[in-house]
Amino acid sequence: TKSFAETRAASLASLKSGSELITNYLDKLIPDGHLELFPFAISEAYDLRYETGSHVNSKGYGVAAGLASLTENFAGDILSGVFVEYGRANYDSYLDSGLHADGDSEYIGGGLMLKQNFTSGTYLDASFHVGKISSDYNSNDWTYAIAPGVLAHNEKFDISSTYMATHIGIGQIFDLSQSNKLDVYTKWLYAYTDDADATISSGERYHFDSVTSNRLRAGLRDTINLKDEHNLYFGGAYEYEFSGDAKASTMGLDAPKPSLKGSTGVFEAGYKYESKNLIFSLGGKGYVGKTRGGAINAGFEIMF
Repeated sequence: TKSFAETRAASLASLKSGSELITNYLDKLIPDGHLELFPFAISEAYDLRYETGSHVNSKGYGVAAGLASLTENFAGDILSGVFVEYGRANYDSYLDSGLHADGDSEYIGGGLMLKQNFTSGTYLDASFHVGKISSDYNSNDWTYAIAPGVLAHNEKFDISSTYMATHIGIGQIFDLSQSNKLDVYTKWLYAYTDDADATISSGERYHFDSVTSNRLRAGLRDTINLKDEHNLYFGGAYEYEFSGDAKASTMGLDAPKPSLKGSTGVFEAGYKYESKNLIFSLGGKGYVGKTRGGAINAGFEIMF
């Protein structure tokens, strides 16, 4: 029955990846000069393995698009915006017993973002997301007696719930040289999916508790201006997940719970092009530890 709960762990993992689109790329959305309104879009595709006590493999993508502005204020300038987001992932879960299940996870929502840049080089950033997330479960490794002498070898169900995610970050930009800037930051990231219920083939009703992700991340990113509009960036971060337990129960009995709790190292590198009317970025990330695998990302914004 732990296999059922893996579905919720896979959904939370998909939501965590998707909510980071805004979190990770706020710095790349800041144009050179104040603008009242400009459109932007960010996307990322990933192939990740999550150690949950057993493990879940997830392949998917996320997209966020919206409108933002950069305006001057008494402390420096502030980036603010609204966005819509969508993500989809296909997952496979594997228990040590050999039981295999698969399914899809999908979310759609929207939110707000803010980043206050101070004249000293310090900044504060934040985002808030809300929406709907759904997932399904399928496995041919189950056997049920649905009638005398009649066996079923497949299990399927669907679940959906609302979600909420947010983050708060603080950082400092250091000018190492005229063409080299170092960003040192710390972020708190939170994600939550509401509880849900499903009835399996044997007629038992399963309750899936709400699932929470509560993470701290500390890292740095070095951006080097090569020539005019062309920039390279490199970075690394350490992240610890304090929560991430996916609980399920039926008839008052708890199923074994998978957990995303633990440490992950994140490494990134990429290219950013910035001209008077266009910002474009392309990069990649690698994960080691509790989460393993890689991702590629791209984003752009247009200034009028």
